[in-house]
Amino acid sequence: GLGDLERGERYKNTDFVLFWVLSRMSYKQAAITYDIACQYKKNFARRVANHPALVEVDIELISWALPIWHGNVHALKCETVNSVKYRWGVGKTDGEGIERVWAILNRMAYMLKEEQPGARHDDLEDKINHHNFRKNLTLG
Repeated sequence: GLGDLERGERYKNTDFVLFWVLSRMSYKQAAITYDIACQYKKNFARRVANHPALVEVDIELISWALPIWHGNVHALKCETVNSVKYRWGVGKTDGEGIERVWAILNRMAYMLKEEQPGARHDDLEDKINHHNFRKNLTLG
């Protein structure tokens, strides 16, 4: 999921995007990597309980992990407990996929800054769809 941030990254913004994604997909297990997963997961169950109309989430099916690069800047104990390197069931993911997308989207920042919200969303969606299409072409 992707969402606009009105003033910096806040739990409520991340919650909204994550609740929206989780409410629209079926899953047996969900692995979520986030650069502050060690902190974000702490009160996640309470935040879900505060918004029952938005999402029904089985907390036990969610596995939280720090992405490889972001995990390396956490304290050793935190990295050891939370890093995607040591998480069961995630394969060889590095959890940094979205960071590669940001590198592409950052080139559009000045252009997007001048656009109205609707046009900005359309342009972002087009760029992300193109990125995903190109990524799918190289699979298999």
